Amino acid sequence: MENDKLISFLTAKLAKERGFNVPTQYCYLEDNSMQFSSGDDEDFDEYDHNLWDNYSAPTQSLLSKWLRDTHYIVVTPTIDFVTWECNIIHPDWSDVLVLKNDDCGNWFSTYEEAFEAGIYEALNQIIK
Repeated sequence: MENDKLISFLTAKLAKERGFNVPTQYCYLEDNSMQFSSGDDEDFDEYDHNLWDNYSAPTQSLLSKWLRDTHYIVVTPTIDFVTWECNIIHPDWSDVLVLKNDDCGNWFSTYEEAFEAGIYEALNQIIK
């Protein structure tokens, strides 16, 4: 089974702005580089906690779970014949938000691309 994909730097920055502050095995530094830590509470030291002052880099699934549990937003990639799209649902919205392509108008060719775009858009829907 393939590993779950980490979110992008831009998504990590937006997630932090929207209140995501969960320690993860990886974090992004301000220069977009990635730093690894054990992610194990027993092994956390002052260095590890300073890393989380930057941007946590969770997997797409973990951030999606946080959106669902904290903001009641469900992000679901689906296949539409040969391309991927992403549905974003919240109980207070009258319609399902459907993303069919990226900002440049390109179709999503993978589940992960659609999921990342859906998570990013869901974060944008959260009022600061």
